[in-house]
Amino acid sequence: MRQGPFARSAPLGCPPSDCRCRFFPVGMKQIIARIARPAVEAIVRPLLRSQYSHSGAGEDRFVIAWLQVVYGLDASAIRYCDIGANHPRTLNNTFALYERGARGVLVEPDPDQAALLRQMRPCDTVLNVGAAFDERRSAKLQRFTSSVFNTFSASQGDFVLQNSKNWSPEQLQNRRDEIEIPLVPVNEILATHFPHGVHFISIDAEGFDFQILQSIDFARYRPKLVCIEAATGLPLLLLALFGHTAMSDASPECVKLKIIGAVPSALGQLCAFARDVVDAIGAESPPGRRHQKNCALVSRRSSVCSS
Repeated sequence: MRQGPFARSAPLGCPPSDCRCRFFPVGMKQIIARIARPAVEAIVRPLLRSQYSHSGAGEDRFVIAWLQVVYGLDASAIRYCDIGANHPRTLNNTFALYERGARGVLVEPDPDQAALLRQMRPCDTVLNVGAAFDERRSAKLQRFTSSVFNTFSASQGDFVLQNSKNWSPEQLQNRRDEIEIPLVPVNEILATHFPHGVHFISIDAEGFDFQILQSIDFARYRPKLVCIEAATGLPLLLLALFGHTAMSDASPECVKLKIIGAVPSALGQLCAFARDVVDAIGAESPPGRRHQKNCALVSRRSSVCSS
């Protein structure tokens, strides 16, 4: 009986010990697969890319449709700012854009995730900082078993720890550590890295999304789309106070808001008043409300966007 690496396999019905009929040398299938895989991926990946979403609820598909179809932007010309990027691909709102040639800035406070972002997305600019949400220029980042729950908010961290006890065992969260991270104002990031404007801003800051949105100078920076986790209607109220008209298309997974319209010049005089109103009602919502994450996508007409 023939033995060794070129032993022949038995046909259907032959005992496993009878190796006289093996057609391929041992390991040949693996060699063929290794050679053929790049060619197959080159054909299949573009087909899958047009259908696949890397976001949690398909937000990236919506963004691509608006930027490329509605606004007529070439993918390579799109510029984005991803605040709280976390993983380079998984649950990421900008990776699908990156695959198509768009480029931008990834703001990620966790050093480990920032290193992974630099490795997997070398054409993007990665900032290992947090987006400032108040007057402080550094804060302690709580890091959890799963980095998607990392947060600068003590109450949000306590909420995650408590509620994860009711999740499946593999999802149970523990606080790994706390590290001091520098905070940089979003307007400073936009001024430094987007001299010609930004098309898309994604905000996922685990408890401080609204404060970051509120800090953006929309009179100077006019992104065509903004994606933010909205546990309350405050982000929409803030934008409505600046004269936008809202049209909503709600789904159980994600609330997609298209805010369309120009800002009348007279409303510029109401900016300070609008911020005072939002500050007055924008006290930190209960952690339970914040954890009910809805996605809000907001858009402006291209005619009012300078970017």
